[in-house]
Amino acid sequence: MYTARSSPRLTYRAVESSDEAFLWSLTTNHEDWRNFNPVMDRPPTKTYISDWLKKMMTGSMLAAIVSLPKDPSNPNSAEDTPIGIVNMVGPLPGLESHHCSLFGLILLPGFQCKGYGTEAFNWAVWWQFECANMHRLELFVAEGNERAIHVYKKAGFSVEGCRREAKFFEGRYWDIFLMGLLVGSGEAGKGGRRGL
Repeated sequence: MYTARSSPRLTYRAVESSDEAFLWSLTTNHEDWRNFNPVMDRPPTKTYISDWLKKMMTGSMLAAIVSLPKDPSNPNSAEDTPIGIVNMVGPLPGLESHHCSLFGLILLPGFQCKGYGTEAFNWAVWWQFECANMHRLELFVAEGNERAIHVYKKAGFSVEGCRREAKFFEGRYWDIFLMGLLVGSGEAGKGGRRGL
């Protein structure tokens, strides 16, 4: 069961200016950051992270911190534990009638391979179809990012195109795949408006 703020094991809240240190922590794993971030592969600066935060807060359809909820049975438990971010960019100005969005997800390394990425990804698909009235979702994924490609295909995304040798890192050029999902299709899209 999904709501605009939760999925079975996770919670979601808007990115805020106080999240800058957490966003910085997402850059510590070089491979994950390289796969998430489309710009040149180089160490990010604090200014870059600050600018990214501002862009998410003002230019994203939704920029949400993905968290594990605090333990209600433990009165000493801290607040929710942030584990990642999902960023959704809506249609560009003038393209709103197409109801198509682009999005990405990154989790801290210690929370990967535990099903949290799949859950947050499926929540993001649900949110875009049910809350944002999107008809089509898109994402880009680099060749070699097999874990992400597996999650996307499992959710029903299809490879729709290839930008051949479009990203340079590790001394070579890599293909970038465009993947897409329509509302009501695929495993994640079945909960969309037309699949209810």
